[in-house]
Amino acid sequence: MAGQGDKSRVARFWRRAKNWFYDNRLVLVAWLVACAIGGVVVLGNLPLFACAVPAIFPDASCTGISSSPSEILRNLAVFFVAIIGFPLVVWRGLSADRQAKAAEDTLRHERRQAALKKFESKDAEIRYIGVKEIEELDSEFDDKYNEG
Repeated sequence: MAGQGDKSRVARFWRRAKNWFYDNRLVLVAWLVACAIGGVVVLGNLPLFACAVPAIFPDASCTGISSSPSEILRNLAVFFVAIIGFPLVVWRGLSADRQAKAAEDTLRHERRQAALKKFESKDAEIRYIGVKEIEELDSEFDDKYNEG
């Protein structure tokens, strides 16, 4: 029995991991793109970095480099910050979009519940108003409520 619990725990872990990667795939792609661009920039500027930090690279040849060491280090730091910041910006945009969709769905649900509540009335006029409100909601949000 202990083996069965372990299998379900592992399966649950992989299912959650798969769902997380599926939900955040755009963030992961943004991070990979930022890492690739940052890697190219860092590798392209490696000779500049070697000149900026002579204590690490004492044999570096710095002839023909017009940038100051502080400027080189600043540019490299900006690229490292961009590697971290770009995916965070994408993630924030996606989470704001999800939050807006959830709020819209909640509003639709509340409006539908209010219209359905009118069916409990004994007055035929109020029930008729409820029918009209549901028809209006169905025409407004056709993709969410009409499945056929």
